[in-house]
Amino acid sequence: MDSRFSASIIFEMAKSTKSKKRAVPLDALEAQLQDQLAFLERSIAAFDEGYDDEFKRLAVTLRVLLHDTSRSHSLLKQINMKDGDFFAYSSPISGTNLLPDWPLAIVRIGSDGIKLLPTLDKAVTSRRSLSFDDWWSEKVYRDPAAEISLDRKTIVLAVANKDGGAHVDPEIDEGYAHLVNSGAGLVAITAEGEVLLDDLEKVSLRHIAFEALMSIKPAAAKRLGNRGCECGSGLKHRYCCGKKRMPLPTFP
Repeated sequence: MDSRFSASIIFEMAKSTKSKKRAVPLDALEAQLQDQLAFLERSIAAFDEGYDDEFKRLAVTLRVLLHDTSRSHSLLKQINMKDGDFFAYSSPISGTNLLPDWPLAIVRIGSDGIKLLPTLDKAVTSRRSLSFDDWWSEKVYRDPAAEISLDRKTIVLAVANKDGGAHVDPEIDEGYAHLVNSGAGLVAITAEGEVLLDDLEKVSLRHIAFEALMSIKPAAAKRLGNRGCECGSGLKHRYCCGKKRMPLPTFP
């Protein structure tokens, strides 16, 4: 058989077996948004209860909501919700400090010792409103001695794509590895000796998730709440089925 004819048959067979695709309706995408925000809230609650390995699931949910590539689109982009303000609850990095700068975390000294916690709404500066691109690409970790700086996007994708979120990779980004291994660069003196304050990557993810939730959830609640409920009750979504899935947010 002619090789060109054989190749043509194989190509036609491949086309015929390729699964067909259909567009996902808007209301189904909005239901996915509600699910992803619920995942974010549950992982945040679990993290705060001491299950700090939830930072990996936080990263995966953030990737689904926020990350765009040439081959895939974030959920927010699919429903045209990336044009709103994104809130930064951390101080901007000055770029002049000689020591590591990590505004997404704070140090707490308590009865259980010294540990790092996410900054959340405890920053000394006021909340800042940024475009998504500026928020996503803003530097939130800097170690001048190691000449390393990381933005929110790099931290989220390193965890989601390579450090156990959705995949475990045999190699990880050098900058992220430095964040994990050297972190804040602080050593606490305890009865047991010197202890390196670690888990900066975990509390940083927790803080980024907080910022994302506080940025997205109010807009989602407004968007979903003002339309008619899909159950056909004649009520607005927020006063009907939306009460079960999308309560209006409370701000700290």
